[in-house]
Amino acid sequence: MPAAENKKYLDIIKRLRPFDDIFMRILFKDNKELVQRILNILLNRTDIKIRKYEIQKDMKQILSRSIIPDIVIEDTDGNIYDIEVERSAKKAPVERLRYYASVLDVEYAKKNIKFDEIRNIHILFITEEDYYHKGYPVYHIQRTIKELNHCPFKDRMNLYYVNGQYRNQDELGYLMHDFSCSDYQKMVIEELRESVRKIKTREKEKQEMCELLEEFAKSERAQGKLEGKLEGQREEKISLAVNMTKMGFNLETISQILNCSIDSVKELLSSIKV
Repeated sequence: MPAAENKKYLDIIKRLRPFDDIFMRILFKDNKELVQRILNILLNRTDIKIRKYEIQKDMKQILSRSIIPDIVIEDTDGNIYDIEVERSAKKAPVERLRYYASVLDVEYAKKNIKFDEIRNIHILFITEEDYYHKGYPVYHIQRTIKELNHCPFKDRMNLYYVNGQYRNQDELGYLMHDFSCSDYQKMVIEELRESVRKIKTREKEKQEMCELLEEFAKSERAQGKLEGKLEGQREEKISLAVNMTKMGFNLETISQILNCSIDSVKELLSSIKV
């Protein structure tokens, strides 16, 4: 990788946060203890033990829409968890939770499974802004039976919106603070701080992050969307800005890759619904 390109990516890495999708992929890769700690904090528990987990698992559906969950977890009791990190609440509509739940049900239902053996499923969407704007740390959605005084309809499906703006002096407040930090020294949760420190200061992890950024850039080049080929081609610049937004890049990162101002990026994105 050319030195100039490498320096550009290193500058980007300094500003990335756990809320940024591309950074999250490296942060949680081969980091079972961190994923387990975060899952327990999100659900206000201490007893969940992870058996296995996957990052960006491609759940292909032949006759319907496929999904790629951020983090899919199976605990030692066979319960399934999906943690999704979204910077924009607009990208986490209730219909998306419903669809993800249906795909996970099918994905983890073995052939000839008995209905009473269907897994407990928990889908957690962490949105950088408060989804319902009511200030609660977590919004827990469960079906109830209206005619029975809204007693729980125990279908083993649990949906959550986690408020990324929550900042109280408790573990979830600290976690949401840390998710918004680009400076690991300002983070509170020890396990998260140490993991971010390694990525941002150790050569091996920094190089891996640079390679991931370069891989993304190459995929855009292959489609004729790289910055050098986009000069004066507004439509393609818009497409690249939209793609990077979907990948979780923040405005500063996009502006650096496109070699334009943050205001220019905002103008590009405002011209199309992202």
